[in-house]
Amino acid sequence: MSKLFWIDMEMTGLELETNRILEVAILITDHRLDIIDRFQAVIRTPQSLLDSMDEWNTRTHKGNGLAKESLNGRFIQEVELDLLTLVEKHFQSKQVFLCGSSLSLDRMFIDKYLPNFAKKVHYRIVDVSSWKAIFQDFLDLRFHKQDSHRAMSDIEESIRELKLYLSYIDSKKLPEVLNLHL
Repeated sequence: MSKLFWIDMEMTGLELETNRILEVAILITDHRLDIIDRFQAVIRTPQSLLDSMDEWNTRTHKGNGLAKESLNGRFIQEVELDLLTLVEKHFQSKQVFLCGSSLSLDRMFIDKYLPNFAKKVHYRIVDVSSWKAIFQDFLDLRFHKQDSHRAMSDIEESIRELKLYLSYIDSKKLPEVLNLHL
């Protein structure tokens, strides 16, 4: 993997059948996690769907401005075409590994609402939340996020978080740190 495809999405809620994608952010990084391209789009969302959000999503997305921006956002079909263009530009139509945090829900929304893009996504993912669980449980190392719940800032934090975890890895010392006998 010479490039990584980082994604974060904000949704109107967590229910796949009744909620929709509000925002998508993409960062393309090299293998050192240096950013080489970025994309962000707010998805057009009708007021009726925003009015049906639960209390947490209403408070969060009104507070961060996303609910208001989504009224004049871009159509999801346009955003999907931009995602396909990014894949073509950086991965020459190869399937991409999604990278980010807590990606299982994002992947379900991609499969349902971005079906052409979903065909370009590999089944393997690089999920920083898995690293988080390991480093918290084994080394009591914690990364404190700002939790802005805006896609671009959240994905930038995920990259900083992975960089922190990777900084603790020394292939000669890792078995000793984890008390492994290899």
